[in-house]
Amino acid sequence: MDNNNEMDAPIAIIAVISLVGMIGVGSLLAGVFTPVRDWLLEKKIVVTTQEALVSIDQWGIGLDLPRIVLTGAVLLGALALLISAGARRRKGEK
Repeated sequence: MDNNNEMDAPIAIIAVISLVGMIGVGSLLAGVFTPVRDWLLEKKIVVTTQEALVSIDQWGIGLDLPRIVLTGAVLLGALALLISAGARRRKGEK
C-alpha cells in the first residue's frame, strides 16, 4: 500500500488559514456589533440580559416573551412565503 501524503500539506495550510480567518472575522464582528447592539437596545428591539427570557450573555442582550412570539411569527411568515414561492415556481415549470 502506497502511503502518499502529497495532499496533507495543502490541507493543513488551508486549515490554518481558515482558523486565522475565523478569528479575524470574529473580532471584526465583535467590533462592528457594539454599535449595532447599542442601536437595538435604544430602539427597544431587544432587551438587556437581566430582563430577557432568552439571552446571549456575551453580548448582553436577549428577548423577552413578547419579542420571542413576534420573532417566531416573523420567521413562520417568511417560511410560508418561501414555501408559497417554491410551489408557484414548480407549478410554472410543469
